[in-house]
Amino acid sequence: MASEYVKDEDRRVLLGKWSMCLAAPHVAGSFRDFCRETGRIRRTSERHLQNEFQRISSELIKFPQSLQEPDWSRVSPMMPNSATDLDKVRTPVAKHDLMDGAKPVYDPLSPELAELVKRLEKANRRRERKRQAA
Repeated sequence: MASEYVKDEDRRVLLGKWSMCLAAPHVAGSFRDFCRETGRIRRTSERHLQNEFQRISSELIKFPQSLQEPDWSRVSPMMPNSATDLDKVRTPVAKHDLMDGAKPVYDPLSPELAELVKRLEKANRRRERKRQAA
């Protein structure tokens, strides 16, 4: 796709290396190091990239069909349809009926509930202070 829109070979190299540095810095290294190794000025290279991005976006806007959804008849599926191996499917866990005494009961005087309310209020106050400080 880049070859369709980026005609200048040097700009194509810059765009490819910049995208590799952004996508996989542990493999490609940093863009700054690339510029230093190839004798380029990083700020100038970034300005060239910005100009290419603007030019490519204006080219894409001219043909809005490329921004629409793909022709699904031409898109291959990620996973081909295959038979299901039923022996690999886990059986659902049986649901157990709770005894009447095992159902949760709301008790406003419960110490666990009071502790939970205190923790939630403290967290809310902390979040409010952070929001006001920002």
